[in-house]
Amino acid sequence: MIAARRAAARALLCLLALAFAPVGLPASAARSAASAPIAAVAVGVDDGDSFVARKQDGAKIRVRIAGIDAPEKSQPWAALARQRLRGLLVGREVRIKPLKTDPWGRYVAVIEVDGEDPALAMILNGLAWHFARYDRDLPPPLRPRYAQAEAQARERRAGLWQAPDPEPPWDFRKRNPR
Repeated sequence: MIAARRAAARALLCLLALAFAPVGLPASAARSAASAPIAAVAVGVDDGDSFVARKQDGAKIRVRIAGIDAPEKSQPWAALARQRLRGLLVGREVRIKPLKTDPWGRYVAVIEVDGEDPALAMILNGLAWHFARYDRDLPPPLRPRYAQAEAQARERRAGLWQAPDPEPPWDFRKRNPR
């Protein structure tokens, strides 16, 4: 009788574990998928730091650009950041170098378009912050490049740096949780 109860309890625990398990690739598959570069065409932009691309097989993927954080949709400069990213990406072939996936299932990736780095362009134009909090995710050569680009944009008072003290998106998100 006790053995039957234990077996039933184990079965119930297994079912609960399955019911609450995250959906998606196993961690090992996600890691290997996250390391292979992806060739795609950008088909849409969500905001100043994320977009949608169509892979060569026709599948759509969502991508969060690593190393930058652009203003949230209701913040000043958000519309211009989105418009500028759209101009840099949409309709163009992008090389996506995934680093990881975020909690929303998007690839967090380094992006390249015609040998150029759109994240660097967004920072230099004062339309995104260097997201230093996640520097450890970036390839080491990009870390100082992005930090220096933000310092240059601040010095030139480019884009959002025209404001005396622009609110970083991470602070805005804390004040305005989803």
